[in-house]
Amino acid sequence: MCSSDLRLARSVIILDEAQTLPVNLLKPCLRVLRELKENYGASVVLCTATQPEIRHRDDFDIGLRDVHEIVPDPGALYERLRRVELHDLGVVPDAGLAARLKDATRALCVLNTTRHARALFAAVGPADGHFHLSARMCPAHRRMVLREIHKRLASPDAVCRVVSTQVVEAGVDLDFPVVYRALAGLDSIVQAAGRCNRNGRLAQRGAIYVFRTEHAAANRYFAETANCAAQVIARHPDDPLCLAAVERYFRLYYRDQKARWDEGDVLGQLHLDGAKDSPLPFNFGFATVAERFRMIDDAAQRTVIVPWEKEGRALCAKLRATPAPDREALREAQRYSVQIRSLEWGRAVDQGDIRLLFDNLGIMESADAYYDPQTGLDFGAEGPSVYFA
Repeated sequence: MCSSDLRLARSVIILDEAQTLPVNLLKPCLRVLRELKENYGASVVLCTATQPEIRHRDDFDIGLRDVHEIVPDPGALYERLRRVELHDLGVVPDAGLAARLKDATRALCVLNTTRHARALFAAVGPADGHFHLSARMCPAHRRMVLREIHKRLASPDAVCRVVSTQVVEAGVDLDFPVVYRALAGLDSIVQAAGRCNRNGRLAQRGAIYVFRTEHAAANRYFAETANCAAQVIARHPDDPLCLAAVERYFRLYYRDQKARWDEGDVLGQLHLDGAKDSPLPFNFGFATVAERFRMIDDAAQRTVIVPWEKEGRALCAKLRATPAPDREALREAQRYSVQIRSLEWGRAVDQGDIRLLFDNLGIMESADAYYDPQTGLDFGAEGPSVYFA
């Protein structure tokens, strides 16, 4: 038993945002949790606003057994904390969406792709109080924009209209009276709803509007989860965000994705069936498992350090002059880093726009040509839209 196993034994393991367990690794993830509980004496706590339906049942034999709620009456708690109402708008073109945003003094719109977010932000038009957020903006840039958004939300009469990708749905404390969300999985819709009347200050419930976009490319990325969400919304018209709706959503989604529960055959590499009776009980394919078990698939992404603002430019100049950057410099560089697709990376390196530090890490030679002060990095390369979680 290794030292990490000893630390996990008889421990309490907390999984925050448990709904983000990747469906293509769902079976090995749940198998690990069962192993830790049954043979290592660990307790597992799943924390989320959208509890994934991963309990064992006849049609879900990989699920966890002996699961129970910590809260005595989750239904009553949900009703006490309910602060929003969901409305389904159907298909809304960008022109109509931009008009709705401009009619509201304060509104947030969350979209599925950076390309769609840029297009809608352009349709809304540059103006005082209009903001854009996406992972194509380096973290230092996003933090600056978020500070201004918080300042405006704290001022009673200030205009604040935000067009964002999913990046706003994780760890971002915003409170809008109105939120628009492009159709996606129900868990993503609930995350967006968490930015609506978040502090419960409205006299009535906040409004979250779900819509289908006119952009076919933007619809493709969440087609599977969005299809399940659409079915649930139709089935629960009075409250599509209720606990029963969330449970139905995950049952539908996991059922539809059964063929992907262990897409890389991770468990197959461990030879668990009949291992005790085997002459080689620990004949595990550790190297293959390490390669295939990736919670975040970053193989198609590369990291670019952007010389954004005075501090970013100084850091990039320092890195260019240093043959072997130290850990402190690389940690600081995270504040000015943006993930891009391999296709964009290859073109930018070939054109001399990116100088390589390592195989998957580079520095932009200049931010002027490709880094928009409002929407971030855009090489303008042809290709499919990208989304950022």
